Amino acid sequence: MSDTFQFDYKTFYDYYIDDSNLEKFDEDQPIAYFYVKDKKTKRTKLSQDKLSDKYIKINDKIIHVKKFGTYELLFSIPKKINNIEWDDHFHFGKDDNFESRNKNNKHIHSVIFFHKTIQKPYENNKITTSCYYNPIEDIELKNFENMECIQRGNKMKELFSKEELFIIKEIISRPFPKKTFLEALTGKNPSRKGGTKKKTRRNRRKTVRRNRRH
Repeated sequence: MSDTFQFDYKTFYDYYIDDSNLEKFDEDQPIAYFYVKDKKTKRTKLSQDKLSDKYIKINDKIIHVKKFGTYELLFSIPKKINNIEWDDHFHFGKDDNFESRNKNNKHIHSVIFFHKTIQKPYENNKITTSCYYNPIEDIELKNFENMECIQRGNKMKELFSKEELFIIKEIISRPFPKKTFLEALTGKNPSRKGGTKKKTRRNRRKTVRRNRRH
């Protein structure tokens, strides 16, 4: 099998809001803390929320999955500092009003925004790293590290660690079946062996040969 698949955000989103694709905790989840930017003062303030009781596991690491805002998803990987849970997370969503910064070709189009957010309690702040890409895009996992971010031109490997890239690749590829090598090469489904027209012509030839024998 090839490791190429076509990413489609609707399929991605629908997969992770379907509880049958997630595992569930039997007990209540703890409160996790995180920093948000106040819209009025533009300053960072501390906030809190309960971690989702739905999760997936990647390399024995529990990743909480939660619907967020409108058509957005949070994948939280909490870390404990001084016995307090802090909500480090990956955030996916769709922006239909992204404006290209290309001076020679400015236009508005849809993108998928992706943020990695790390909480910094000793600094009363957070660090966010973002990458935008197309809502529908062919992705080759073995070359994922070289995928470019639309809004900044950086490659994924320049922004995220190897461990983070492994988790991101698993998150985005899990909802999609991988293509076979032949499908990736030709764009065709090899399971359709010959098609209806070929079968019809083949059956006709067999009928003609049988008639000649009688």
